[in-house]
Amino acid sequence: MSKVAPGAAIVLAALLTACQPQPTPPESSAPALPPSGQADACGAGKLAKFVGTADNAGQRAAITATSGARAIRWITPGMPVTMDYFENRLNANIGADGRYSAFSCG
Repeated sequence: MSKVAPGAAIVLAALLTACQPQPTPPESSAPALPPSGQADACGAGKLAKFVGTADNAGQRAAITATSGARAIRWITPGMPVTMDYFENRLNANIGADGRYSAFSCG
């Protein structure tokens, strides 16, 4: 039977612990859902008349004023967007044609 030095045993234990797989949270492709009753806290419901209009500085100013939203994400095709949800943040989706395709809170 071989003896292991006390220091070596500690190093060995540390190495074995470091090799253990770490639990990972499950991935979800769905965005967080809005709290009930807060579906239009960003003013998206007021913006239907802007769907199909061209994105430009004047339209952005009008959308900002009409919605009353304090935070707006101007989302263009291929732009990375986080999946976090803020009920009073307006998402303005701009299509490949440079026109507004949809507005939503989040």
